Amino acid sequence: MSGYVSKKAIRYKLNVESSEQREKIMDKWFDDYNFKNDYNLKHDMEYEHGENDIYLDIPLRETYDTICGDFGNSRKLTEEEIKEYLDDFKKIIPTITKEDLRYVFYCYYNGVDAPDCYEVGEWDNE
Repeated sequence: MSGYVSKKAIRYKLNVESSEQREKIMDKWFDDYNFKNDYNLKHDMEYEHGENDIYLDIPLRETYDTICGDFGNSRKLTEEEIKEYLDDFKKIIPTITKEDLRYVFYCYYNGVDAPDCYEVGEWDNE
């Protein structure tokens, strides 16, 4: 059954032009989808397919059947968040920098693909 989903995450947008990078991550995901154990990560990590882009997320909070409407916002990470999360992403893709990561918070109706919430700023579909 469809309903609203609210999600907060630390997000990395997979580079669409780098098919090798994307394939490596997707192969790993579909084989056993256990990034945390395979890469000895401090945090859980998941693969998220948006409307147009593909992401790696460290989920911070996710709730279902939330009445929240369609909205989202994204910002760069604070220094404290960089210290907490960057190393996990670097274990999977060593070329990631702090500029590649975002803190995202969005809500959408899950009868469709999740929105592409990555670019710094806010949006509202209501």
